Amino acid sequence: MDEQLTVAAPDAVFATAAFRDPDPLRARGRQLLRQRWGVDRAPIVVQAAEFHGWSPDRISAVVRSLKPLPVVNLPLGRYAGEDQVLKAVAQQEQVPVLTNLKAAEITDVLAAAGAVFTTSMHAAIVGTCVGTPVVVPKIAKTADALAACPEPPVVHLAADGDVAGIVADVYGERHQLPSRANATACQSAFSRTMEHVGL
Repeated sequence: MDEQLTVAAPDAVFATAAFRDPDPLRARGRQLLRQRWGVDRAPIVVQAAEFHGWSPDRISAVVRSLKPLPVVNLPLGRYAGEDQVLKAVAQQEQVPVLTNLKAAEITDVLAAAGAVFTTSMHAAIVGTCVGTPVVVPKIAKTADALAACPEPPVVHLAADGDVAGIVADVYGERHQLPSRANATACQSAFSRTMEHVGL
């Protein structure tokens, strides 16, 4: 591919106006968690998928290690049975599982969380955009992708045995919001991409 036609950019969510003020998202997320699942404290949201190498036993071990902090399992969809695995783990570990959420509700929950543990790059990106601490398994994929940002958001890499300690350290912190530089980079990359394809 012609190097001049290659555009590297932050995820476009950084340019979304709704993420400039996460307070309304957090308020909706807190209300949703309280009304549907009786969760009053900001929970640790756990999302992990088998196709990323996370067996039910491995997910259970992480969920168990995070207690007594409030924990909820959040499937992002039904792709590859992720919802069934997280539902079974939630039942085994006696934590709520947040199912059948619309995309906006998932964003609200990530905003209201005390921390997010996820194997999903997209959940990590959204979590960082709403200022929630994000912990990911010790693989560099997500951090490497975020390095495309002029001001990369913070993600915490953790080996399985270190997840609980790192989550406890960052629980409830709020990180800086997406920077203007990141939003500008998204908009610029989108414009350049459209120019390359003649639009």
